[in-house]
Amino acid sequence: MLCSDNFLTSPYLFKQVHKKFKTYGAVYEKHYAYLKEDNSLNRYFSLMGGNDPVCYFMGKNDRQPWVKELEIHRGVPSIGDNGCFVAREWFKFADLNHYYAPDAHIDMQGNRDIFKYGLVSGIKYHILNQGTVWHRTSDSFWSFMKKRYKYARDLYCERNDRRWKVIDSKKDYWRLIYFILASACIIPFFLTSCRGYSKIRDPAWFWHPVVCLAFLITYGVLACRNLALSCLRGGVPNLFSTARKVSTIKPIKILKSS
Repeated sequence: MLCSDNFLTSPYLFKQVHKKFKTYGAVYEKHYAYLKEDNSLNRYFSLMGGNDPVCYFMGKNDRQPWVKELEIHRGVPSIGDNGCFVAREWFKFADLNHYYAPDAHIDMQGNRDIFKYGLVSGIKYHILNQGTVWHRTSDSFWSFMKKRYKYARDLYCERNDRRWKVIDSKKDYWRLIYFILASACIIPFFLTSCRGYSKIRDPAWFWHPVVCLAFLITYGVLACRNLALSCLRGGVPNLFSTARKVSTIKPIKILKSS
């Protein structure tokens, strides 16, 4: 799946994907394209492997940083779009009535219908060790933060049918607390920028503490909005959602694939 802000920098990607489909159900690249002529904010997102530092810190980024020492693996990544390719036959296992790209991958990894077709495990992934999909996600800092606010509000807070979540387990909540404190302090994330800069000499790394603080403020405003609306609607006070009803979709057990 490619989005409107995705551009291909290599003419060979589709051939590579088609070749891997003979063995794997899904193929995506390890990195986003890193283009020196791009604006500094886009370069920063490419270097970090995603455009949401909360998702990165939770270890659920859809791509990995260009610096191996900064990789974090803690949960199911938010894969599904921005150049993640899935063989057509696997979509029969996804709940398309409650569809969102990462949710579909939850379905395809652990849907019980998989076993009816004689399969012994969920979908298998192949990660191409390259970055040719350019995720041109920002034109300016302020327009990007405005877009992220709307994205989180519409696709997370206002929906009750999400199976994949950035913040899900108890450990995620503790990590969120640390992210809040580190963003307010700035220094820990400034040191992350220094580590990245020591490997790839690009001042775009130093967007990291600024973006983290901006996300803290933006999501903080959104959390206050959610709390107020959930109370006004007569529901249980909730910082993360304004949905009136709890989703009736049962969580699906994730099957590990080799």
